[in-house]
Amino acid sequence: MGVHRTPGQRRPALKPRPGPSAIRVVPLAVATLILSAACTGGGGPSASRTTHTVGPGPVRSTLRIQAAGFVLPAPVQRAVAVSWNGVLYVAGGLDAAGSSVTAVSAFDPATGRVTSIGSLPQAVHDAAAAVIGRRLVVFGGGASQVSDAVQAFDLLRRTSGVIGRLPAPLADVAAASIGATVYLVGGYDGRTPQAAIWSTTDGVRFRRSGTLPEGLRYAAVAAVGGSIIVAGGVSARGPVSTVLRFDPGTGKVSVIGRLDAPVGHAAAFALGQDVYLVGGEDAAGRAVRSVTDIDAATGTSRALRPLARPVSDAAATTGDAIGWIVGGWRGAATVTQILRATLQPVGGPPTGGGP
Repeated sequence: MGVHRTPGQRRPALKPRPGPSAIRVVPLAVATLILSAACTGGGGPSASRTTHTVGPGPVRSTLRIQAAGFVLPAPVQRAVAVSWNGVLYVAGGLDAAGSSVTAVSAFDPATGRVTSIGSLPQAVHDAAAAVIGRRLVVFGGGASQVSDAVQAFDLLRRTSGVIGRLPAPLADVAAASIGATVYLVGGYDGRTPQAAIWSTTDGVRFRRSGTLPEGLRYAAVAAVGGSIIVAGGVSARGPVSTVLRFDPGTGKVSVIGRLDAPVGHAAAFALGQDVYLVGGEDAAGRAVRSVTDIDAATGTSRALRPLARPVSDAAATTGDAIGWIVGGWRGAATVTQILRATLQPVGGPPTGGGP
């Protein structure tokens, strides 16, 4: 939640009106880093060469992170973002003044058009979100206190309401979807980081499906090949470097790897069978520029060319073979940037210019 800071972190406290941070992803194909490539200048593009398994043999491809060509209507951090039917939706978050907001906006990547389409019933940040049916469902988060509310915004009718309650108040939580099931990972109940993994198919009924080795808030989460990867996060002792795999079929959570350094507040998205971890905060509470490729099969992580500028507390989602990184915090500033990440076969046409 925005008001609470882990000991040792230096970011100034925000007004007591918390908001969203969520991560949801859709897998595509298999990518394994083999070589770093140059990054173009501007607001933070990153390019790295990979092998991309799409058929009988490996095909080299490049991960590119670049400006989306459109920006948020106002700076926001700790919002939620989802992709549905080719449209990117962003809700809640903390504005530049540190206040939680209710706004829901739609972004059409094909035209660059940005539309304000309504609001949530309650201002919130540090929540998690997913699409269930045709509704953007926002789980928990914070405002004046940690919330147990489950809010839903109908993406067709553009109406909203509170549809349920979490098993307990929960903020700083992450979400990932596998099929029709949404998994909520970790979080913060106002006192301590949480270890529970909850699952739901409707936002109303919840089941405890797994348990992390320790409580984690601000973890980066993505779904890949029927499993969920949990990278980094903030425990009661500070940021961690663990890479975990959660198997929903067995409920087992395993440590499968380590990041180069502890990090929390990072964004994550999946392309192929890899998870890409972008930005975040280090143990001193500084926003970082790092981009990391995590092989979901082995847990091996490799550093890619970093962003040109640091960012933490961005929302992330995946849709139509694109990873989206939305808003965030950079030192003393909340940002309006939206970045897009794609895997491009080496030698193919460029995916766009730099920010």
